[in-house]
Amino acid sequence: MPDQEWVKVSDLTTNTASGSVIKLPLNNLPICPNMSNPEFRASLLKLRDESVRLIDIRILALCTLWSERSEKPRFKLWLGSTDDDLRLEVLTNLYRLRSVMKALKPENIIRNDPDSERVLACVPANDGRDDGTAAHVCGPDTATHTIAIHEKFCTLPDMPRGTLDSKLLTLIHECTHFDDTFSAIDYERKYYGQFMAKRLARENPKIAIRNADNISWYICSTGG
Repeated sequence: MPDQEWVKVSDLTTNTASGSVIKLPLNNLPICPNMSNPEFRASLLKLRDESVRLIDIRILALCTLWSERSEKPRFKLWLGSTDDDLRLEVLTNLYRLRSVMKALKPENIIRNDPDSERVLACVPANDGRDDGTAAHVCGPDTATHTIAIHEKFCTLPDMPRGTLDSKLLTLIHECTHFDDTFSAIDYERKYYGQFMAKRLARENPKIAIRNADNISWYICSTGG
């Protein structure tokens, strides 16, 4: 088997008594049914690197283009304000988000499975339900930054296409939920997608800055 097919599954110790056995249950089913796990890992690393690249663009824009026409309209479109204190808050959190995303590895990603997620330090908000969700995390899980992937994630295009969701947007969205990035929320569990995010930015900027899809589209959108 090629080296890239091997993955670390556990660090365990046992005593030297004769017959001493450790039972280690393994589930090697593909995370995505439409690709092998090695293919999934390779795809994930590309998405991670692209996410970091897009975050770097926004960091640079907030640092150098704020007084020009290009960045303020984009910021207002998605986050509902051009307040300078808010710009500094977002800039700080983007640096934190970049750090978390740059450190992501394939072992941070697991299949949606309530039993395996019990090892986390809190109960994920999704609690195992599969209601059209693409992925979910447990916000306080800043130790492992585990992302649980649902089957819907596997059917999404890799990159955003117009107003459509994507694996890239989902990955960024989930990482904004962690308490050491934006500690973002899914406001009323309905403000998803470009239309609803723009609406929230217009109607409630104080909430838009905390809404995961607003932050994600601010980073990912190519149309403004």
